Amino acid sequence: MAFGYRDIPGEIDFLLALGREHAGRDIGTLLDLGSGTGGHCIEAARKGVEVTGLDLSDAMIKYASKKAELVQVPVAFTPGDMTDFDLGRTFDAVTVWLGTFMHLTDVEKAADCMTCVSRHLAPGGVCVIEVAHPGDMFDGTLTTPEILGSEQWEQSGGGEGIGIDAVAVQWGSPTDDFNPESQVIKRKVTIAARGDNSFSSDSVVHQRHYTVGEFRLLARLAKLEMAGLYGEADPDLETGLFGESAYRMFVVMRKPKL
Repeated sequence: MAFGYRDIPGEIDFLLALGREHAGRDIGTLLDLGSGTGGHCIEAARKGVEVTGLDLSDAMIKYASKKAELVQVPVAFTPGDMTDFDLGRTFDAVTVWLGTFMHLTDVEKAADCMTCVSRHLAPGGVCVIEVAHPGDMFDGTLTTPEILGSEQWEQSGGGEGIGIDAVAVQWGSPTDDFNPESQVIKRKVTIAARGDNSFSSDSVVHQRHYTVGEFRLLARLAKLEMAGLYGEADPDLETGLFGESAYRMFVVMRKPKL
């Protein structure tokens, strides 16, 4: 519910367009890393893609599997660590949505992840990673308390049957700690649910911000090619990294053809 504002159908259309643009073919098989509640997996499967979702959390796997079963969409959800997995097969595309890659706060773990990705990509296949826009590290957004602030939003819908009418989110605070050496920010996140089963939860989310240069090195280490950079999930592929409406970064890597 908290991230229900995302246009997941549009983002999957964007992914399919990236496949045609950079792989030169339709995406028939997809591996989604950090698949979470399964929204992207289910939408891709609805569009005829054979999908596997991998997540470290058994609770997420259970929830996503139940959701896919309820809407009668076939998705294979499997538990696993995105930095160390072997599914014994390859895919046309691998995705890491929602800043999940940023939870890899150790660059060596990031390199391990990309090695696994490369091993699971078919020749000519693409990897699409969504992270925060790198400009955030250089414009004061992460280092100036007056700018850092917090984002607040509220979402309703999707809580039917579990006694939740709406979810309010506060993502970050002016006292969040950003370490310019490790490029890791510790974000305070508060989620408050309203309804019969109301609750409030505080946590600290650790995420590492990545630069374009680092992704170029990660691609090289994994024997992948940098294929494109985009600033927004836009199916017409027109929003570049420095477009006026760019507010996050999509990195596209491609495995060389044999």
